[in-house]
Amino acid sequence: MTAAGTALHDSVRQPRAPLVTRLISGTRVAKIITENRHATSQSTLRITVVLLVGLLLITEQFGVEAALGAFFAGMVLRGTATGDGSELDEKLDAVGYGFFIPVFFVSSGMALDVLSLVDRPARLLVFFLLLLAVRGLPALLVYRKTLAVRQRVQMVS
Repeated sequence: MTAAGTALHDSVRQPRAPLVTRLISGTRVAKIITENRHATSQSTLRITVVLLVGLLLITEQFGVEAALGAFFAGMVLRGTATGDGSELDEKLDAVGYGFFIPVFFVSSGMALDVLSLVDRPARLLVFFLLLLAVRGLPALLVYRKTLAVRQRVQMVS
């Protein structure tokens, strides 16, 4: 981990999102977020995407995972959101499933080192066995009294 990544890791221990939320609340940005939730201009969604991209760039600069930036963006949005936020959730689902999630999988696939899998296929086999054990055994054991064996096996696959 880089020195900048260590600095961000240390700052994660001390919650900063409430500070950002307090800085945003009462400002023009918070007013736009709350007033234009139902407008056709989609200002709330646009500000959310800008916030997400900004925090992703910050986490990239510090050398940490992008998921941490998305997590911080979610914390800030929950702190500034009024009501239950279900409308914004639906809009973010559409943007996420339509754009961000495919980009994530493409970038993850591009980062995959296929040659290392070909060189050591036993690692891949061990990975799948461990995945089956972590995901399958709890399903088979926890639901053994409530579900039939066939239903428990279907949960695993």
